[in-house]
Amino acid sequence: MRSQFQKQGIGSALVREGLTRANVMEESIAIVLGHPQFYPRFGFEPSIGYGIESPFPVPEDYFMVKPLNSYQDTQRGKVIYPPAIAGV
Repeated sequence: MRSQFQKQGIGSALVREGLTRANVMEESIAIVLGHPQFYPRFGFEPSIGYGIESPFPVPEDYFMVKPLNSYQDTQRGKVIYPPAIAGV
């Protein structure tokens, strides 16, 4: 059953706002574990193409990145989640 809040643009607005704020904060890259039919519209691509690895096994097309304004192509490696998120 679909939530009453889906298909209203709320998720898209939140992603756009998050990316805008991340750029203002001079973050270099945004990383998501999400649906491959939703995030590419915002410029997310599979992380494998950027040399960025998930800390756990997931399908390659679900672990995505979007380089931001401060991105440098030397940034590669395995993502490490902070303890608060790693336990979820």
